[in-house]
Amino acid sequence: MSAAPTSTATPAERIAGKWQIPAFLAAGLALAVVALQVKSPDRKLSIDEHLVQLREFNTLGLFNTAIERCERLLAWDDLTETEHGAIGLQLARAEFGRWAAEGDPEPEAAKLVIGRYALAQGQGAELAAIDERNRARAFEHLHKYELAVKHYQRAVEKGGPSALADRRRIIELSEYPLRVETAQLGQLIDEFIELAVNDPQQLLWGLTLKIEHAASAGAEPVGDALLAGYREHFQGDVLQAEYTFLRALALRNTGRYDEAERVLRDLLNRVTLADPVYPKAGWLLGRVVMYDGRAQRPDEALPIFADVIASQSDPTFVAASRVARAEALVSLLRYDEALVAFREAV
Repeated sequence: MSAAPTSTATPAERIAGKWQIPAFLAAGLALAVVALQVKSPDRKLSIDEHLVQLREFNTLGLFNTAIERCERLLAWDDLTETEHGAIGLQLARAEFGRWAAEGDPEPEAAKLVIGRYALAQGQGAELAAIDERNRARAFEHLHKYELAVKHYQRAVEKGGPSALADRRRIIELSEYPLRVETAQLGQLIDEFIELAVNDPQQLLWGLTLKIEHAASAGAEPVGDALLAGYREHFQGDVLQAEYTFLRALALRNTGRYDEAERVLRDLLNRVTLADPVYPKAGWLLGRVVMYDGRAQRPDEALPIFADVIASQSDPTFVAASRVARAEALVSLLRYDEALVAFREAV
């Protein structure tokens, strides 16, 4: 039996070769060293240097580490009010980060975030858009929706890449649960659409809401003329399909049922079950077939709704199709099946 081969690699070669220490271990060691500093924050570091590390902790998601460091720093008796505010702001961000990461449903966690931000602001800290957004989310958790809208609006005023998303959330809360006046909501939607022209997905959402809002408010329906002005903003098969759905929705809402049905059937012939537009287009086609302003065709609508339900895709339109299917069964006097369908929807 031959002797087992022995390696002639030098220690340096071994480190550089297959015995190389994984990079993540080195990174972990570095984090451990930094974390140890939390136990006794070094007074040789300036407050600005501590703040740099606190920002890094929050960026890395090391919220507990940031919180402990902040609390120890705030125990120093020689801090200025400005330094208190700066550290308090990082503490508020860390508290929010931990709350959001853990998904803590308890109201006390949201109240703590709000309190931390209020204290930091009272000590002169200048809040950024992200801080106002964090406060808004905490107020939402407490069902204080008017205050949530107030802070989302402040986030919008401070600008940034999330301003459009903040505007969208303001509209969502204004529509429900706040139920603001119809005219005010319509103005918010119009402003949103104007600002969303370079963001096709947000523009689709705004135009869809405008069409639905006009129908529910009894206002003049949104027709092809308005939508035609935005067609060029939707390039590519997916966005064109979404735009086609919008056209069908507008046609249905203006009473042009035959045209809406033709547009939807053509659309469904061109997309697959995996396309995001499929469930909403199927649901709308079923609704048009059931309520076309003339003779209802619930028997024809049933298999359409069944296909949407079977797709198991968008939960909103799957749920809506379950309800619509139950209504179709009622129209056909198939009450036992309708009862089962309503229970499934619930």
